[in-house]
Amino acid sequence: MLYHHASKEKSLKNVIISILASEHPLSARKIYILTQKQGFSVTYHAVYKALKQLSVQGVLEKEGKGYRIRGKWIKEVKEFGERLHSAHNDIMPSHMTFNSLSELNNFLLEFVRRHYLRRNKELCISVWNYFFWPLLFEKEGYSDLRKIVNKENIYLLCRDDSRIGKWCADFYKKLGMHVKIGVTDLHMPDCVIYRDTVIQIFWPNEIVELFGRFFLRTRGIEAIDVNDFFEHVVERKARFEVAVIENKAVAERVRNEILATFNGT
Repeated sequence: MLYHHASKEKSLKNVIISILASEHPLSARKIYILTQKQGFSVTYHAVYKALKQLSVQGVLEKEGKGYRIRGKWIKEVKEFGERLHSAHNDIMPSHMTFNSLSELNNFLLEFVRRHYLRRNKELCISVWNYFFWPLLFEKEGYSDLRKIVNKENIYLLCRDDSRIGKWCADFYKKLGMHVKIGVTDLHMPDCVIYRDTVIQIFWPNEIVELFGRFFLRTRGIEAIDVNDFFEHVVERKARFEVAVIENKAVAERVRNEILATFNGT
């Protein structure tokens, strides 16, 4: 995916990708010169560091002494664009695969914008292994969640009850949402239920383990390096499988099962 976060590092990566989309392979020195010609004032070291990071993230690959965009990454971007187009036009495929939590979140944020922000009188219910969106609100795109008017129609349930989980829960509660954490006896994958749609999210084990270690070792919100968390966890390459069920009866059954947890029945 392209980097849309408002930081100089992310913008530099976009410039590098744009340069290599037009001409390749190119050496680090040649890429540095071309960034200067585009009016991007950065050091050679910054360009070299960005190239190394893009290579580790699977965006670029070496060809001789130069760099080029990986064909596999281009394919992933194309597939992600097609999925996003489907969501934007209210066409929901029954199965989707996302190659990072960042990709999955982009899809979910678009779902929120397209559906809940314009029909926010209806219930939106979700179940999560971990809360983490409040940690990312400084990132561009997540601020849309603050615009939800009828927050009292949102129910969030989470299995995690770590210090970070409790902080995120308090954050949501202050916005007026219904929140319950530490619920471990609800046997279903992470999911979002809205109207007649159930979106089931299956996390890869490696990301679940990363979250577990990260949340357990972090003593408080002030100790979190958000940029580090975003780069090494949220943007980490891993396959998230998503199943979409468009069925009124199924959605109603799952919704009632979750609401019963809030009602204590």
